[in-house]
Amino acid sequence: MFKLDRLGDHRAACNTCGVLAKRAVPLEAMWRKVCQEAGGRIIRPGLLRELNLGTVLPGDNRRLECLVDELPIHNGAQLGVDCTLVSPLTRRGEPRPRADKEDGAALADSRTRKERHYPELCQGNRCILVVTGMEVGGRWSGEAFHFLSLLASTKAKEASRV
Repeated sequence: MFKLDRLGDHRAACNTCGVLAKRAVPLEAMWRKVCQEAGGRIIRPGLLRELNLGTVLPGDNRRLECLVDELPIHNGAQLGVDCTLVSPLTRRGEPRPRADKEDGAALADSRTRKERHYPELCQGNRCILVVTGMEVGGRWSGEAFHFLSLLASTKAKEASRV
């Protein structure tokens, strides 16, 4: 167990005893609301094995926070939106590999981890994995920004022309 440092880096970065999981809950709710506002139908979050997304074993306990149908993006495919909050620091308060030299390195590593965690959503079947990554401190992944832009464009098309 690591002692809490005076700057709070450990609590902000550690998945085990930190607050990342608690901080992610409002982000997950926000992305569900944004997808709903853009016209998507939100399927309740739940275990992958309960969502009929392909070959998932009965004992599989992986969760997906947001499954969205009926959005006119990605050719109408169902979207598995996975919200992730990462820290550019390790639990020791040190920069993650490459994070001190490469903007968004922790976000890129997070995307890779999500692809390994949800391989059935990366095979291009009827459901597409969208990782809305954000770093502690405010940086968004390019994918999260692009997804939000697509949703905003979709919503804007509903408005009548002036």
